[in-house]
Amino acid sequence: MPRWRWKSAIGFARATSWPGSTTRSSAIPSTARAPRPARPTPSAPTPSASFRIGQRLLTSSSLPQNAFETREARVRIAAAVSARLRAEEAIQDALVRRHVVAAPFEGVVSRRVAEVGEWVSPGTMIVELVAIRDLTIDVPVPEVYYPRITGLTEGTAQFESMPGREFPVVVDTVVPVSDPASRTFLLRLTLEREGPALTTGSAARVTLNLATGDRGVVVPRDAITRYPDGRVSVWVLPGVEPTPVADERFVELGRSFNGLVHVSDGLQEGERVVVRGNEALREGQRVRVNGDGA
Repeated sequence: MPRWRWKSAIGFARATSWPGSTTRSSAIPSTARAPRPARPTPSAPTPSASFRIGQRLLTSSSLPQNAFETREARVRIAAAVSARLRAEEAIQDALVRRHVVAAPFEGVVSRRVAEVGEWVSPGTMIVELVAIRDLTIDVPVPEVYYPRITGLTEGTAQFESMPGREFPVVVDTVVPVSDPASRTFLLRLTLEREGPALTTGSAARVTLNLATGDRGVVVPRDAITRYPDGRVSVWVLPGVEPTPVADERFVELGRSFNGLVHVSDGLQEGERVVVRGNEALREGQRVRVNGDGA
């Protein structure tokens, strides 16, 4: 599960994201805000106005020189205070900008870790952000299959929330590190096309199509007829005539994949088999071939 961690300098965090709220990659879900210094409320008259009044009174000889110098000193002090306040405000603005945490990806806040008013440092986790797009499926695979899995390996995934449905998956990442306890390595898969709405942590059952190096005869799964006593057969159509006579063959089966079943014994390559209506066939019955007869 992706985790969102505090990456800026030490600051006063004010976490504003709540569990379940949605963020975008450009959003600002959490900020650390420092109090801005209060601007002084100028009294009337201001030191600069008093200084200008004093200049006029000094020119007209209505103000003593020492009183004028006092007013001039007040103006310089007020200017220094104003410059200091502007500098403090610039520092606070810079701190606020440094303590803005933008979501690295679009997602949903699943848990807020930092509380309002809590001091945090770089690396402290403040929220858990769960991705809602581009989800991946992590599969622990026995290490004996590692040499047979490549970037072109395909497969299907089934989810408990949608039983009976299969979704094609492709390999995203093969992590070449084995877990010494389980003797498995991590295989990360992605849905080949946009899939169903899923929640992070959903259980999935994955089937991978791996090359075994074996060659043999395969038939569609629908061509198989199973009997209660365990026997398995297929109906074969010998010859190429339009209405051949059905011949039942008892066979032995191997692996199945992609809707096909490997016939390890009892059937030759190139023979035609019945895939529809085979449950009602009888030995020696003539049938009419539809399509290519496969």
